[in-house]
Amino acid sequence: MGPHAMRFDFLVWFGRLVVAVFVIGALALIAAVTVLVRQAEGVPPMPIAMGMVGMAALVLLAGAAVSLVSIAHSVRRAATALERQAANAPRDRVGPVFSGPAMPAQTSAETPAEAPVAAARPQIKASRSNRPTVVAQR
Repeated sequence: MGPHAMRFDFLVWFGRLVVAVFVIGALALIAAVTVLVRQAEGVPPMPIAMGMVGMAALVLLAGAAVSLVSIAHSVRRAATALERQAANAPRDRVGPVFSGPAMPAQTSAETPAEAPVAAARPQIKASRSNRPTVVAQR
């Protein structure tokens, strides 16, 4: 056992608490339905139906809580694995992202990306005629 084996783990204890609340709720629900059925002269359908609805609600709520705990536990394990990988990564292998020369300072009002594009294409006049424009000819 390592030094971290006996530490207090909130997620594990929260999961255990959810299971305990579910078991207590299920037992109380079964006991309530049993008492209602014994007090009745026949088998009443309403307490049994409400008992089934209550059990379904307990199962859904417990399942949601346990799934959220499981997701949180997985995220925490992934974060610790990433931290461990980052601590073991060689720092001398990391180089600059761009290996090209540095960008020159801009002296004109135009940006460097617009200057070659503006010179390469001819100016097109805007027209608002009503006749159709031919896009392609055969």
